[in-house]
Amino acid sequence: MKRRWWAAIVLGVVAVLLLGLWLARTMIAVQFARSYFDSHGVRSSVEIGELGFSGVSARFALGAGDAPELSAERIELHFDPLRWMPYVTEVRLVHPLVRARIDDAGNVTLGSLQAWIDSLRRQQGKSPYVSDDLIVSLAGLRLMLTTPAGPAEVDGDVRLEKNLPAALSLQARPTNLAYRGMAVTVAAANLTYDQKAQKLSAGFSGSAKSAAVQAQDVTVASDAAGVKWAAAEGHLSFVVPSARLHMTAASVTAGLSARKLDVTARNLSIQYADGRMEGAADLGLATEGGMDAAFAPLQAADPALAGALRQNLKHWSLALAGHAVYRDGKAAFTASQPVLWTGAKGATARLSGLTVSGSPNSLHAVLEADLAGPGLPAAKLTVRDLLWSGGGFTAKAAFDSRFQFAMLRGVHLSGQGSFSWQNGQYAFTPSGCVQASLAAFHPGASDLAKNVQGDVCAPAQQPLLTGEGAGWTLTGEARNASADLPLATAHVENVTTKLAFDGQGAPRKGTATITTAQMVDRAASQRFKPLTGSGTASLADGIWRGRFAAANAKSNSLGEATFVHTMATGSGTAHIDAPKITFTAEGEQPADLSPLLVALRRAEGTTAFTGDVDWTPQAITSRGKLTVLSLDFMTPLGKAHAVKSDILLISLLPPATAPGQSLTISRIDWTLPFSAVDIRFGFGPTTVQLAKADTDIAEGHASLGAITLSLANPGKVEGAAEIKGISLNALVTASNLGGKVKLEGKVSGHIPFAMGPDGFRIINGHVAADGPGRLSVDRSLWAQGEAAISSNAVQDFAYQALEYLAFDQMSADLNSVANGRLQIVFRIKGKSAPPKPQTADVAITDILNGTALYKPIPLPSGTPIDLTLDTSLNFDELLKSYAEAWSKTLSPEGQPDRNVSAGAKP
Repeated sequence: MKRRWWAAIVLGVVAVLLLGLWLARTMIAVQFARSYFDSHGVRSSVEIGELGFSGVSARFALGAGDAPELSAERIELHFDPLRWMPYVTEVRLVHPLVRARIDDAGNVTLGSLQAWIDSLRRQQGKSPYVSDDLIVSLAGLRLMLTTPAGPAEVDGDVRLEKNLPAALSLQARPTNLAYRGMAVTVAAANLTYDQKAQKLSAGFSGSAKSAAVQAQDVTVASDAAGVKWAAAEGHLSFVVPSARLHMTAASVTAGLSARKLDVTARNLSIQYADGRMEGAADLGLATEGGMDAAFAPLQAADPALAGALRQNLKHWSLALAGHAVYRDGKAAFTASQPVLWTGAKGATARLSGLTVSGSPNSLHAVLEADLAGPGLPAAKLTVRDLLWSGGGFTAKAAFDSRFQFAMLRGVHLSGQGSFSWQNGQYAFTPSGCVQASLAAFHPGASDLAKNVQGDVCAPAQQPLLTGEGAGWTLTGEARNASADLPLATAHVENVTTKLAFDGQGAPRKGTATITTAQMVDRAASQRFKPLTGSGTASLADGIWRGRFAAANAKSNSLGEATFVHTMATGSGTAHIDAPKITFTAEGEQPADLSPLLVALRRAEGTTAFTGDVDWTPQAITSRGKLTVLSLDFMTPLGKAHAVKSDILLISLLPPATAPGQSLTISRIDWTLPFSAVDIRFGFGPTTVQLAKADTDIAEGHASLGAITLSLANPGKVEGAAEIKGISLNALVTASNLGGKVKLEGKVSGHIPFAMGPDGFRIINGHVAADGPGRLSVDRSLWAQGEAAISSNAVQDFAYQALEYLAFDQMSADLNSVANGRLQIVFRIKGKSAPPKPQTADVAITDILNGTALYKPIPLPSGTPIDLTLDTSLNFDELLKSYAEAWSKTLSPEGQPDRNVSAGAKP
């Protein structure tokens, strides 16, 4: 009996104890939790609301009392009801608060809780109290972050299943962040994900600003459909059949506006396993924007190019599409269609055949780029074997570009070589030389140069072009350069120039040193002999300055030219100075300078020339002065003495003088010496005008009236000579008739003439004797041999009348006739005046037998003569005979010049 009671008492006590424990379970759990966190150095506050076999609910805070790192108004642990031991299948936190810190390296820490969290990470094995399919939900989450950029807060709801997101709905509160020169204003940001609907979306609105970029009113929206996660034993896969990102900005940096970006991804797949990741996707990108750039420096140099760029950049678009792959730490992108940039006014930049592969530290790329558009350069760039390594790259490139810039028209550059970029510095080393050509150099209303071409070569084993950012340096040599000078109708060739320039975008400073150059005449009739030159052209502060020296083929210095050109205004000036060109009998001669001066032989004396050329974008003007100080030389008429002139040129390109230029010659040693020669003339691009020419000759005076010659179409030139008091004896003596004709007296008259393809011709000329004179013509001039001896009395009277004629009046009409002959019709009134008085004695027998008139009969002295004589001379040959008379003086041996015909016959 006692045993039964004892047993009952024991069971009762146990029951009471168990009941007490059950009633005290909340206090025990709280004490257990506090003891656990205290042992890990974590300050905690735990209040358990419910504790049962199906789960636990509580309120807790971990960390500092006033600002705990982790807290929740309510935490619910749901257990598996089919298990005896607690087995957590779901954790639900209501209004959890997390305070975390993110450092510069991106590491996330939870303050005083970090040591406890790190200890959890070090634990090995799987907890027997937590389900593999654990569900964690956070309702009303507040995530308060302290970052290097400033504080931030993210609120929302999170649901995790199997440690992977199953549902997310997060929003960032407005804030301002600033980090390393970048300031971001977050107006709103959100992230949502629904595993059941397989949808993911994110958004952002705000602004960003840095020293280089400023983006205002930026909005970003992205979404993905068909999103699938899969994770198992360290393997993670992520598949997105379709994703899109859309971004807009009211403005980006100064001038950029209406920016829009659309990125699409299809068939995106990412796999992660054993610490390795790989993925692939078909990507597409389309963006557009606009800017209003003034291009002030370019506007000043080339308004047309600046305008074309500005109009195209006001609104532009860019599109690309291709396939991207990442595997074994290497990525590859192959464009499925050309990458195309399009401007508002038809400008296009097209990248074809683009492939990029490799890792961030070692990339390989291939592409072809084409740029085109109205008013813009046309360029083609082919890049092969582009290798990125160690923060830089090298590439083999070929380019071909055609463009206009300011005064440069039709620029063409082509070449190939190696291009490198390292640590922000680049270099181009051509294979061979870069071929360069220029259709026209057009600084004003006309082209100063055309068809400019040459090769630009790098120094041996050195790059041609180096630079960093917008700054560049060009060091090389231009070879085999040539150009046409249309205004001078000349050609420059065999030019070699050393180049050393640098710039900041546009050329800034540098020097071109011309070591050799040759200028040749390209006129239909050569005007000057080839010239050589050397000099320098330098650029500094936007201004070109140059100095060039010119020499003839014998390397004798002729003078120099200097120039200044301002790039901002497109205007400039050049000055030509040849202060002293000296001619000596044994040295420099005019023919060494120009074949037009070949007639000026044996020149001795000095000349000088100065000139100026000015240009603006609208016009080219020039002027100059040629001074003949005192010059003696042989002319086709003989030696000219003391030739002097100051010729004022109102244009050099092309040459033109002011009207009425003066040239004086003291004397010309012709067979009939000229003295006091005074010529007034002028010439222009198309005509030569002779205002007048006066000279003293043959004891009288001769002058020419105004004559105009068309250079483009010489045709027929007409004029008239006025002669006064010309000595007839001097004229005849100077000709090849001097041995057969004696003529005393002086004549004056008016002789019109014409010059054309047929030579020199006289038309309706008339001369008359100034007073009485004498004429004596040897009869052999009219008849040769027996004909002169056996003439009858009538013929003989005529011969005698012309052999000894003293005239009171004499006139002649002159006209050129066929075959180069000059017809002269003399009208003479006078009397026979033989040296000795004579009478006409006739034998009676000769009269009776009728033979009196078959024999010569002396013409009685004083017989009146009224004579009309129609005769002609071989005028062309007569002119040649005058030339022969002076040509003997041009040969050292005193022989006729080989280019002059022998004496003529009348």
